[in-house]
Amino acid sequence: MLEIKDFTFTPKLAAEPILENISFQAQPGESIALTGASGSGKTILLQAIAGFIPDLIKGKTEGELRLNGQFLHELKPAERLRQIGYISSQPHYQLSGICSTVKEEVAWSLGNLGVDPEQMRIRTEQILQAFNLQNVAERHPQSLSSGQQQRLIIASVLILEPTILLLDEPAAFLDAKARQTLLDYVLSSASSQRLIIWASSDLEEAAYFSRWLQLDKGKLVSDGRPHLLTNSGSLKAPWTRVLQDLNLEERQPITNWPVTEKESIDFLRRNWQKSSATQQATKHPKQILQENCSPRVQPSSDFTLSWQNVSFSYDGQMPTLSNINLTLQAPDCVAFCGSNGAGKTTLAQMSNGLLRPQQGALLINGHDTSDTPSWQLASKIGFIFHNAREQIFAPDVWSETAFGPQNLGLTAKEVEQYCREALEITNLLDLKNVHPYELSNAQLRRLTWASVLSMHTRAIVMDEPNAALDEESYQIFIDMLDYLRTQRKALVILITHNMDLVSRYCQKIVLLNQGKLLDFGTTKDVLLRHMELPRPSVAKFAQALQLSSDIMESAQLKKELQASSSDGIAG
Repeated sequence: MLEIKDFTFTPKLAAEPILENISFQAQPGESIALTGASGSGKTILLQAIAGFIPDLIKGKTEGELRLNGQFLHELKPAERLRQIGYISSQPHYQLSGICSTVKEEVAWSLGNLGVDPEQMRIRTEQILQAFNLQNVAERHPQSLSSGQQQRLIIASVLILEPTILLLDEPAAFLDAKARQTLLDYVLSSASSQRLIIWASSDLEEAAYFSRWLQLDKGKLVSDGRPHLLTNSGSLKAPWTRVLQDLNLEERQPITNWPVTEKESIDFLRRNWQKSSATQQATKHPKQILQENCSPRVQPSSDFTLSWQNVSFSYDGQMPTLSNINLTLQAPDCVAFCGSNGAGKTTLAQMSNGLLRPQQGALLINGHDTSDTPSWQLASKIGFIFHNAREQIFAPDVWSETAFGPQNLGLTAKEVEQYCREALEITNLLDLKNVHPYELSNAQLRRLTWASVLSMHTRAIVMDEPNAALDEESYQIFIDMLDYLRTQRKALVILITHNMDLVSRYCQKIVLLNQGKLLDFGTTKDVLLRHMELPRPSVAKFAQALQLSSDIMESAQLKKELQASSSDGIAG
């Protein structure tokens, strides 16, 4: 049993604690979701349980952390490794750095514990198979995509079969299939007397867990079952956004929000009342779809970005990209989609010179950029990394935001104007004098947005920009997308696995598979041509309600509900 009693932690040089009087108990076999806004203390609490405090993270501690009656800090390192598995939200930081292949990385900790070689081989093969890593077993860990690295770290921890498993935003960079595999694996292991604590800002993920712990500003503010917390108003239910889009609250006050996807579908069946606006019933669903899926901003041809016959390989053998031909133009919002390792980030990094095509060419407005210096490409196309800490180096928020426009040679007046604008959009202006590493993870991510916004580039690439965002930061992100598209008239490229985001805000999809361009077209058309892709929530709801399967937006779902006959779905 894990026992935490009155635990308080104040980092070295900090004036105030970042965890204060945390108390709870957790039993083997429990599956717990640790929720709360960015900066609430989720990561630091997991790190305290993992034993990083105060050994690696210095500061003052008070209270008790016990495992089966023994103080956690008294556990020997080998015993702690056996008992407690920790999975970081930043997979590349958790790689050993000494293994040359994926297979060696997975088996490394077993070897350190003296596991029999044959047993080690069997367990390694099993875990590689479970997380779909067998095809990259001989590759170097650093050559993998972020999603593949995350799966690798998860496999490297789970192979030790710890009795407590701590996961910090573990699905942030995973594709839908990998996320579901992880959830299934983790939850099945909880039933076998393993304690699971999964930290996440995504309540759709948290809905899989039987108990929620909610943190707020370093304090434990609620502890209970998901329905108790969501229906008390303490947290928003996972499907709140979609259901609110349907204006269900206007029809009758919602006092019992559904938590899971199945509950949401049942909720729609029970609570939808047929609209009196019967004129919609005369329209075919496909006609309604066409009327509501046109881009909000029509593209113009004043800025184009093209990949012509582009190929690339990291090792000179296995192609990461193969003969890519693609042209994008402002002010579209385009999603790069595909499974982990499909080549999305590699393709995007070529846009501003982070990588160069080994074959073919990148064109901007029809001009070959092969001889264009990287700094000139970066002045036209901004790139936001999925790992914010790789992008931040200035001593305060304002300096970080000003670095780009200053290097472009803008006037002091322009730098002032553009930085203020960028920090207002990202809601960081009040923090302009703060050191970046004093920010929460979500605030740090918003700072990377601001540092690129301030450059006023014609295009912006965002690599997994919505991963692990809390509700506040997600809304800021959405407002920023609208601003870029409608006011800046910019080309926006989103590398993402979030199909709800894609269906709501992207006009087009670039679909990659194993380094090849599988498809390119409007969001609606690509999703209809590739039913293997994850469905947006509204499309799942529509299919379950036996309505049109080609619905992409809540507005269309509402109209089809209004137009549906009294067949048990409506009324």
